[in-house]
Amino acid sequence: MNIDSRDASGSWFDQGVECEILKLGSSEWQKGRLKIRVSIEFCPDEPEESKELSEEGELSFPLDELRREEMHC
Repeated sequence: MNIDSRDASGSWFDQGVECEILKLGSSEWQKGRLKIRVSIEFCPDEPEESKELSEEGELSFPLDELRREEMHC
């Protein structure tokens, strides 16, 4: 496949670029379009703090409970 960068100005993402691929297990070429799709995913280094429901039904954070215990000492 010969790729000309002038043809890639945006058609790779929108309409695609005409091409032919060799079908697996066949000697025939199949015509079609080749498109580029990009996927971005964020993966945090540290997991979020776990949130738990307290007996009162409020959200409780584990660090908040430790802070409360320190204040009572």
